[in-house]
Amino acid sequence: MEARTDIYKIICVFISTINEGYSASKTASAIYNSNNADTDAQNSVFGDQARANDQQDAYRHLLFSSYLARYYYTKSSKSKRLKFSKVVGNFNESCSDDIKIDSKEMDVHNNWIGRKLFNDNCSYKKFWGMTYGLNLPSIGSLKAKAETLVLNGTFIDKFGENLTPEQTQEEILNTAENTVVYFK
Repeated sequence: MEARTDIYKIICVFISTINEGYSASKTASAIYNSNNADTDAQNSVFGDQARANDQQDAYRHLLFSSYLARYYYTKSSKSKRLKFSKVVGNFNESCSDDIKIDSKEMDVHNNWIGRKLFNDNCSYKKFWGMTYGLNLPSIGSLKAKAETLVLNGTFIDKFGENLTPEQTQEEILNTAENTVVYFK
């Protein structure tokens, strides 16, 4: 049943993104290459964690959003890459079955940080003052910087403090926008 849900979600995200006017080939390529975020998260320092909303999940969301921006092809536009990453990330959440409000808030929050990670580490190639391309951040650089962000993130002790999903969502909303969040 899990595989069916994953296939449904991928198809839902893909079709929804195409309906927003994005190229099917660019979308397919970016989503395909960005799926390495799952494997990279499992093979990371957080790999021993395997539950939703933990550090591995936060790390995966940072990687996925930054990878989407990195792999979506444009010659010299960061804004188009970032917009694409946001659209796919939002559809990724809306196409999920039965996602709780606090989990969704955490994912959206960490997706934003992943896009910021890409933006902060991508610069323009210029020749005589004219932009002609992008200096894309390496995957290794994105992984290392995402790891640091997660290690310096905020843990919300949802179960220890007996917080409801709404209270956990409020805690996330009250966390600084540049701070990764995760909870258990």
